[in-house]
Amino acid sequence: MASRGTERVGGTGSAVPAGAPVADRSRLERAAVKKSPSYAQRAWRRFRRNRLSLAAMVVFALIILFSYGAPLISRFVTKQDYAAQNLTATCCVRPGETATQTIIGGPNGIDTVTNKHWLGADELGRDVLTRLAYGGRISLTVAFLALTVALTIGLLIGALSGFYGGWIDNVLMRLVDVIIAIPGLFILILISSMVNNNRVITSSPSSARRVGWCCPSSSRRSAGPASPG
Repeated sequence: MASRGTERVGGTGSAVPAGAPVADRSRLERAAVKKSPSYAQRAWRRFRRNRLSLAAMVVFALIILFSYGAPLISRFVTKQDYAAQNLTATCCVRPGETATQTIIGGPNGIDTVTNKHWLGADELGRDVLTRLAYGGRISLTVAFLALTVALTIGLLIGALSGFYGGWIDNVLMRLVDVIIAIPGLFILILISSMVNNNRVITSSPSSARRVGWCCPSSSRRSAGPASPG
């Protein structure tokens, strides 16, 4: 209950003298009703104070727009497909130069097309800028998918550990510690050997001879039996 000579403002319980001027009373009422900033608002305030972080966010946003706008860049900027080859521009076109390509079998029989390569061309005459945009889209998609999977697994393990606790929490946390302790490169090598994507590389005799200094027995097995004589 409010003390004598004071009254409560709003629902916050702030005591205001009963004889206070109207201007002071309105100012105190606004201060009492004002909500405290949320966690997201406080985080954004701290983030925007760091100009380096803001610059990095802008650069990352531009990379996303550039990568996922690859079809638009291919259609309106470079006017070239990411797989289109121009053998007259193989590694001879510098960034910003143009190259002429003769297309046989078009609507007019033989067409001559002049394209500008903003970042040059590769060894097969493909436009580097176009392929960079499409390659960035694939890399970002893989990164986002990997991040989503990691967040899903981490949230699931954390929720189970926090909800049940006890020995379940200890077992899950020790399992996470073991996974974190293993270097990521070894895990990638293990996955690569399990899916056997490098069968062509590791089974060739030339590669077996190159790694023979560290695995002589496997090198002999890969190279096959020696010919008689």
